[in-house]
Amino acid sequence: MELRSSNELSAVRGFAIGGGDGHAATYDPGRVCAHPGCVTKLSVYNATQNCWVHEEAKEFVLRVRNGVANGTAA
Repeated sequence: MELRSSNELSAVRGFAIGGGDGHAATYDPGRVCAHPGCVTKLSVYNATQNCWVHEEAKEFVLRVRNGVANGTAA
């Protein structure tokens, strides 16, 4: 592998995911977690009404290429 100096330019190509307009959705500033007694201020980027502590757990699928998860690319 040849190392390049930091002032050399290289091209990176890829595809945008999601097809949005490139801006993250934002929500009203100053919102507070809806859980009774919680005073956590929510981020303008948090789409839910609860903070992460009080958000309902959701299932998800973690997708990785074979071998990537353990550090040995296939």
